Amino acid sequence: MKDFRLIFFSRIKTMASHITSMNAIRFATFLFVISCFFVGSFYIFFRIFSYLLSIEIIGSALMDKIVEMTFFVFFIMLLFSNVITSFSTFYNTKELNFLFSLPVRPTSIYLAKLIENCIYASWATVAIALPLIVAYGVTTSARFLYYPISIISILIYLIIPATLASMLIFTIFRLFP
Repeated sequence: MKDFRLIFFSRIKTMASHITSMNAIRFATFLFVISCFFVGSFYIFFRIFSYLLSIEIIGSALMDKIVEMTFFVFFIMLLFSNVITSFSTFYNTKELNFLFSLPVRPTSIYLAKLIENCIYASWATVAIALPLIVAYGVTTSARFLYYPISIISILIYLIIPATLASMLIFTIFRLFP
């Protein structure tokens, strides 16, 4: 576990140094665009869910089905995205030669690369799923416990296609070297 933390946090430090090297105007613009996207998508989802709840008999059932279908489509998109990015994360990088030359466990390298792959492949899904979940919770007047459980569920939801994609890529490369 110590090896994993060392590899993973070295990648985090690299990302943090890249972010801190940005000038203030570029960083402020980045935050402004991201916050406008989150607020705008929350507003759109909130309006859609509010309208669906106003439909008397089938409104809430229709809203639940739309959320279920959306997350099913997200899962398929995540699976394809993880398959594509896992090829470059696990096989097509020069960093792996260096990491395997170090005295660290291969499982630590795999876990660090799996989380890196999951971040690369699923950042866009997270950017749209978070406002969706918050809008659903606000519309249905969910309790406070809904939000932390939803965040944990999203993290688990992101890891599942990443592991399936890595297993698929490893199987493909084992069968067809």
